[in-house]
Amino acid sequence: MEQIPGYIISEKIEQTRSSIVYRGKKAGAADGSTVIIKVLNTENPTPADVARLHREYELVREVDDDSVARVLDIVEYDGNVALVIEDFEGIALNTVIEDGPMPLDMFLPVAIQITEALGRLHSRNVIHRDIKPHNILFNPQTGKIKLTDFGISTSIDTGLGAPGQNGVIDGTFAYMAPEQTGRMNRPVGSYTDLYSLGVTFYELLTCRLPFDDISDPMEIMHAHMARRPVPHVELNAAIPPVVSDIVMKLLSKDVEDRYQSAYGLAHDLKRCLELLEKTGKVDRFKIGEKDLPSRFSLPRKLVGRKAESEILLGLFRQVKQGNCRLAAVSGDTGVGKTFLVSQVCREIVAKRGLLCSGRFEALRASIPYSGFDEAFQGLIKQILTEPSDRIAAWKESLLTALGENGQLIINIIPELKLIIGEQPEPPPLPGSEEARNRLNYVFKQFVRVFARESHPLTIFLDDLHEADKESLDLMVNLASEPDMGSLFIIVAYRSDAPGLRRVEESLQKIETRGGHVEHVRVEPFTEQQLNSFLALFLRCGDEEAGELAKLVHKKTSGAPLFVNQFLKSIYDKNLLLLDPEKGWIWDAAEIENVDITDNVIELMVDKIETLDEQVRKTLQACSCVGNRFGLEIVADLLDKPVENILADISVAVSEELVRQTGELYRFEHEKIRDAAYSLVPDDERPSIHLRIGKFMLSRTSGNDLADKVFEVVDHFNQALSLLADEKERLNVARLNIMAGEKARSSSAYTSALNYFSTAATLLPDNRWDTMYDVAMPLLRQLGECLFLTGDIDGANRVFEEMLSHSRDMIDKAGIYSLIVMLYTAADKPGKALEIGLKALSQMGLKLSPYVGKLRVAWELLRFRISFGFRRVEEAAELPEMTDPKFKAITSLLTAIGVPAYYANPNLFAAVLVMGCRLGIVHGLPEFASFGLVPLGMIFGSKLGFYRYGYRIGKTGLKVIERFNDVASFARSYFVYAY
Repeated sequence: MEQIPGYIISEKIEQTRSSIVYRGKKAGAADGSTVIIKVLNTENPTPADVARLHREYELVREVDDDSVARVLDIVEYDGNVALVIEDFEGIALNTVIEDGPMPLDMFLPVAIQITEALGRLHSRNVIHRDIKPHNILFNPQTGKIKLTDFGISTSIDTGLGAPGQNGVIDGTFAYMAPEQTGRMNRPVGSYTDLYSLGVTFYELLTCRLPFDDISDPMEIMHAHMARRPVPHVELNAAIPPVVSDIVMKLLSKDVEDRYQSAYGLAHDLKRCLELLEKTGKVDRFKIGEKDLPSRFSLPRKLVGRKAESEILLGLFRQVKQGNCRLAAVSGDTGVGKTFLVSQVCREIVAKRGLLCSGRFEALRASIPYSGFDEAFQGLIKQILTEPSDRIAAWKESLLTALGENGQLIINIIPELKLIIGEQPEPPPLPGSEEARNRLNYVFKQFVRVFARESHPLTIFLDDLHEADKESLDLMVNLASEPDMGSLFIIVAYRSDAPGLRRVEESLQKIETRGGHVEHVRVEPFTEQQLNSFLALFLRCGDEEAGELAKLVHKKTSGAPLFVNQFLKSIYDKNLLLLDPEKGWIWDAAEIENVDITDNVIELMVDKIETLDEQVRKTLQACSCVGNRFGLEIVADLLDKPVENILADISVAVSEELVRQTGELYRFEHEKIRDAAYSLVPDDERPSIHLRIGKFMLSRTSGNDLADKVFEVVDHFNQALSLLADEKERLNVARLNIMAGEKARSSSAYTSALNYFSTAATLLPDNRWDTMYDVAMPLLRQLGECLFLTGDIDGANRVFEEMLSHSRDMIDKAGIYSLIVMLYTAADKPGKALEIGLKALSQMGLKLSPYVGKLRVAWELLRFRISFGFRRVEEAAELPEMTDPKFKAITSLLTAIGVPAYYANPNLFAAVLVMGCRLGIVHGLPEFASFGLVPLGMIFGSKLGFYRYGYRIGKTGLKVIERFNDVASFARSYFVYAY
């Protein structure tokens, strides 16, 4: 049994995945009264875990309501923490209805109490997030109720109902609001509690849950999003229709169709009770007449976007039939592109579509495939919430589709390891083009696992104008593939962004290759559309909202981002007021005098500067971390406890500047982050980024560092001017090399180039004397990436530096081999051959580009003599080549094979024969297989020695198996069949 200082535990009451609840008493207590003790259910709580329990303690203390079970104490011990709560002499409501539904005369007073308790919570800006009969205690003697278990409650009204750590969804499936599943692109709020309260009322009145015919958690979640429950009156005839109407309104899928406040709900319930007490029955009446929002909250319902949403939903219908479609949503800053797509995606999820979304960010521009990574991270977390048998089925499908290439996807999406486990590195390929083609093929295989008619896949990529080249290329390859299955790609981008040209060129490529691209242009609200939006917000008719609509449109030009900020601004200035009796009222003359900037950054800076100084400083620190950030790293930056940071972030979330996404937080809009960052003095930024980099590095190691190296090294790279210590510069150089190699392994040569370039600048001036073994491979990769990204002059300068500092001819030959392969890949065979022959000459092997048949005959004879009396088949058993010189020569001969073929067939034949002879005499190099197979073709089809040629070719295939020479496999079998 748990040992908690100062308390004696008598029994365990329950255990959940996050906590254990005990009953006990305070040691030495004279009255013997009992208490409830809640502890974290983990052996090694993180600072964030401990902070959240502290936050629960503070939150309940601040609420200080008779209808909430009081917290008495919080105890820290052995790295854990315990919350001590009053032991209310009551029973859970689920126990009360064990013998049958609550009668109406009992239900209504209890329902009113619960509703009013929730209303008081919401007025204090608290959402419970786990309302259910089990968490509501009822005292049969007094008839009073108390709410319990605020473990996942939040002090904000705009958190996000996304899965928490490791993809675990907070809350209870049976009582979970659609937005709480994390699959509806909708924040949780007070309306989330009201939905859960509707489920609770439903159960109290019928002894059934709305979807009790389903046991599978995923199906229950889908039912909350898409199915309408059976009305009460069909289950219990004693329930008055108006009571059923009230509960069904609470259970509306769309937030705007539910009760907007506990006050409005309590009003209708009290009217029901009043009618019941006066007349003995509850006649029908119009519900919701007194239902006004409890606080300033703009509607999150699509207004004025019907045509655009219909285009997107029409495309999804085509996708459901097995087609691949791409929708390109464009518009200026703040017109509501993301909101439009997120609302459409809610309907897609309700239609059993899989959804994943990611955003490209300027801060993460050097990280290859960052938007795809974020998107599929979310999808993987969704999968991890499913039952174990379903996860196993996903694993089997993924492993079958990816084969031995799973690590290629893990390099881009590290979280995939959580499903398929660690994977071996795929076999190396000879060139960059082959590597890129393989990645494209494997990624398509990966996506096809999810993109099926039974569950179409929608990928939403936001802020595409910030995407890296490799991500755009991957998007083109996916969207132009004729057999991608049921795949719907939605991209959104600013039509006034600097990166627009690259986006437009990519979309044009898709159409040129036969892919389907639908362009959807989003414009600011017209005055009429804004009028409809304000009528919905003000809960009045269009005519009543007309005056304010004209004013707001004049001030904002109708861009929703500016509209929302302007409305919040005049609300904060008390020019827009919510009267409990009259509804919304405003002062048109004063509003006319309010100015608003048309610059988004200035607008957001103005808003941030109205916040408390400490909240501003916290937001500035968050902006240095990036668009996404955790509490611990911000606490470290500011040298403050995590709970203090959480309090500041809560204010930012309530102001809709930040939102929670699982264990992390993110800025609501990239411009908000930009505004917060602009408030950080330029001269302070490098030191902040250096501290962030050091913090991240201290929390990562081994495979974890490999997964997060981009994020870690990017902060160090923003603080290069502060790296004075040579050892520290070298450590950061190694991080850049690691990041470059990871990017290169995913064919992201532009990103790799940036990291390798940075690493090279961090090496000391005497690097060739003191760090030869680091400098040589680094510059080799730098030169290769320069070449592959089109900077051939830059690559040649790097190669010249390497050649001038290489210590021996062996190293020089390796550099020449690389240069030859790069020029060959760039379709410059003449240049490749010139360099290759020059290198061979320096190695003592002279070959003229004008080789004739006589030289070929001579080399064939030498090859035949090299066998002596051995059979051809014995070549497959020869020892491996070990001599560095001959390995370098055969590598060069292999490299010039293709350009030699185009320049002179006799030269090609001579190169082949010479390479094979060196393998017979000095041992087989790993790439000998491809030389033997075409040599067999020469003996057969060219010289007429068919049987002998066949035997040589077959021997070459055996060498493939011996060395597992995947790079030569396809070419060798093609030639062998020829």
